[in-house]
Amino acid sequence: MSNIDKQRIAAVRTLVDMGYVFLDEWIAPMCVTTPATAEADAMHALLVQRADQLDGCTEGSSEAAELEQISNGPRGLRGQVFRRLPGFRSSRSW
Repeated sequence: MSNIDKQRIAAVRTLVDMGYVFLDEWIAPMCVTTPATAEADAMHALLVQRADQLDGCTEGSSEAAELEQISNGPRGLRGQVFRRLPGFRSSRSW
């Protein structure tokens, strides 16, 4: 399986976990009225800025642990955010 196939599968799983349904096109869940693009962009910018500050930190330090959390954290963060949305249901455990 190619990398692009793996990315497509992961993207579809993410959409389904977010409540989207595919019926000839992707349909947003009823609880999503407006996209939170501005908020997501702001959070992403802060995380990238902090990751840049931590780049080159000493391995095994608290800064390295923080950088690892930033690098590996989006799935966990997404789970925390979307669980708070009314009507959100996930088929996977976070």
